Amino acid sequence: MWLGTQSGLFRFDGVKTVPLAPPPGQQLPSTVVEAILPARDGTLWVGTMDGLVSWKNGQMTGYPTLGHQIHVALLEDRAGTVWTGGVAGPAGKLCAIRGGRGHMLRR
Repeated sequence: MWLGTQSGLFRFDGVKTVPLAPPPGQQLPSTVVEAILPARDGTLWVGTMDGLVSWKNGQMTGYPTLGHQIHVALLEDRAGTVWTGGVAGPAGKLCAIRGGRGHMLRR
């Protein structure tokens, strides 16, 4: 089970809680984790107060086009598109990640 906190991302294995250990030189955009989505393909999506990353097979991938934004909701549709919703100024935003690229749909 994954736990997103104001102190980062943790995994609970049923006995103990262990913090996420990203590869050397990489880190979450923010320690404040707002949303987590374990996708069907094994990718773990993490929305933070300052951006979005995905984690798969020990590799963390950032999405600069969706950086410096608050991501508070994540979901995956039937086609495998990951959707993120959040806050961007006075209005909300909706973004889709398809084929490894982020697409902002609403600002």
